[in-house]
Amino acid sequence: MDLKSQIEFYKRKLLLRESKVEKMLAGSYLRKARNNIIAMQIDYEVSENEEVKKLINISEFKEYDWVVVKGYYAMYMASLACLAKLSLKSENHNATISAIEFYFVEKGKLERNYLEILKNVSLEKGYVDNLKDAKDDRITAQYNVSEEFEKRKANEMISNAKAFVDRMEKLFYEFSREEEKIKKEEEERKRTEERKNKENNGESEEKKVKDEK
Repeated sequence: MDLKSQIEFYKRKLLLRESKVEKMLAGSYLRKARNNIIAMQIDYEVSENEEVKKLINISEFKEYDWVVVKGYYAMYMASLACLAKLSLKSENHNATISAIEFYFVEKGKLERNYLEILKNVSLEKGYVDNLKDAKDDRITAQYNVSEEFEKRKANEMISNAKAFVDRMEKLFYEFSREEEKIKKEEEERKRTEERKNKENNGESEEKKVKDEK
């Protein structure tokens, strides 16, 4: 299925749809993205810093898996923020990825490498979800996971999530500037029309007075 057909499929299934309300939430999504970046960094720093752990009495705290999860959601929220700028609401992870490619990458507004980052971390997030289930079931050994491996994945996520959110934030504000430009042009157009109407009305009144004389 080509990309356009994918978008049409998601729209038919209402997994991707137009929503004027969504545009009002664009800023909120971007704030959530930034908050998840902060939370991701906090989890990593606390996992690494023994002094901080002693200070808040959580000596066994190692949450590298949550670093990956929060990094992913930071990227996902940033993606929703930019789609919301187009009055688009996505209800599905795959729909979001396809929409980012169709509306931004294919139109030259976003470099393809950022799409690849989003695709790759989606796989990482799925892996971490499995890992978390494994931990809950006390069968982590089946996944051959070590602390160093988790730490490496967390470091990769921190780098990718920061770069992705920074780029999507830039795109977000590019849309904001375009919207402001269009708004100003529309206001100027209206002022020009009002001025012309007044001039025409004035000429009509002047002609009417002359005719009466």
